[in-house]
Order: sequence, then C-alpha cells, then structure tokens
Amino acid sequence: MSGEYGHAENLPDLSRASLVHDNMDYFYRGLLTINETMELPKYALIGSRAVKAVPTEDGGLDVLVYDPERDAFVPDMYFLDKFFAPSTSTEFVTEEQFLELVEEQRTTLKPGASGKK
Repeated sequence: MSGEYGHAENLPDLSRASLVHDNMDYFYRGLLTINETMELPKYALIGSRAVKAVPTEDGGLDVLVYDPERDAFVPDMYFLDKFFAPSTSTEFVTEEQFLELVEEQRTTLKPGASGKK
C-alpha cells in the first residue's frame, strides 16, 4: 500500500487488541496522574450508597462502598468514574457527614433492623 499515507508498515497498528491495550494504558496512566493530584480520602453519597475513595499502601487508589448486610466496606470500582466525572447523583460530603450516613445506613438498612433509632 502506498500513496498519500505512505507504506503500510508506517501506519499505526489499528487492530482491536492494540487499541484496547493503548486505551487501558492511557486510562491507568491518567488514574496515576489523578491520584497524585487528588486529595484523598474523598467521601461521597452516590445515589443512596456511601462511597469513599482512599489511597492504598502502594500509592494507588481504591473505591470502597458501605455494605449494610456485611456491615463492612467492600471494594467496588464501579463507582470510580463518579469521583472523576460526577453526575447529579453524586454528592461529595465531609468525613463527619459520611460517618453519619454510614451509621444511619447501619441502623436502618441492616437486615433485621427496624428502621428506628
């Protein structure tokens, strides 16, 4: 192949595998950059879920969601984009507000809870 774009060997690899790899590499490099500049931990109410973004020991980022059935925070990267591109369902809160939300969910959403304080 030759012409306006030159020889085929000079064209970038546009195979699906190459594009996926390049996009993921770009995504992860972007996260590292964001993580270096983002003040962590960060707390949010996303929909009705109490979610926090916290730094990991190795300098990474983890997203933890409060699960009232387990009474524990569980990793859930589904909410990751809500910290970087918040929607109308994302409300950022202080740590104190976050802890109040978790306590409220702990007493009202835990299986067998009466919903009364």
